[in-house]
Amino acid sequence: MAVLMDDYNEISASPMALRFSDGIVRLAYIMLAGSIADQQEQDKQCCETSQRCKQCVAPKNKLHDPHTVWERRYAKNVERDVRRAAFEGRLPGERGLPSYPALFKLGTDPKSKRPRWMPTAACLDKKTGKALYEKTRKALGGVHLVENALWRARHYDYLMQVCSEFAQFLFGLTNVCTWFALGLYSSQQVYILVYMSLHFIRIEFAQTLHH
Repeated sequence: MAVLMDDYNEISASPMALRFSDGIVRLAYIMLAGSIADQQEQDKQCCETSQRCKQCVAPKNKLHDPHTVWERRYAKNVERDVRRAAFEGRLPGERGLPSYPALFKLGTDPKSKRPRWMPTAACLDKKTGKALYEKTRKALGGVHLVENALWRARHYDYLMQVCSEFAQFLFGLTNVCTWFALGLYSSQQVYILVYMSLHFIRIEFAQTLHH
C-alpha cells in the first residue's frame, strides 16, 4: 500500500489535462474520491478497533448518545498521536514526562530498503511487551501503533471518507448530479438513477421504522 501511495502522490501533485466523456479537455487533479466498505473493512483501513467512532472523538460508552456534539477526527491528528506514542511513549495531551517507554524506532526494511517501524526492546519483552502495547493502544482509543499508508495520500483524509451506507449513497448521488451538469450523463440515465434512488430511500425509511 505504501508503494501505491507514493505512485499516487506523484501523479496527483499537479493538475493534468484530461479528456472527459463529453470530448472537452479540462485540467483536473487525480485524487481518491472515497471508499465503500463494511465495518470490518473500515476498521482495517483505519487500523483501529470496531468500538471507536471513525468520525468523532466520542468515547465507547457515549456512542449511543445522539445529543452530544463531539470534536471531529482528522487523519493528521491520529498520525501525530500514534507517532508520539510509538516513538516517544507520549499519550495525547501529555506535556510532562512520557507515560511509557518508546515501543518502536525508525529503521530500514532489509528486503525492500524502505523505512520501517522496528520494535524496541520494551515492545519485544515477552512478559510486559504485549501488555504495554495494549495499554498504549487503549489510551489512543483503540488505534494500532502502525504506520497507516493512507496518512501519506495527497488530497485525502481517510477518516472523512468513512460513512454509513446511506451517506455513501448520497455521496454517489452528488457525483451523479455533478456529472450531469457537466454533460457526462444523459437525461435518461439520470431519470433511471433518480428512480433507483427514491426506491432506495423508501427501503431505508421502512427499515428505520421497523427497527
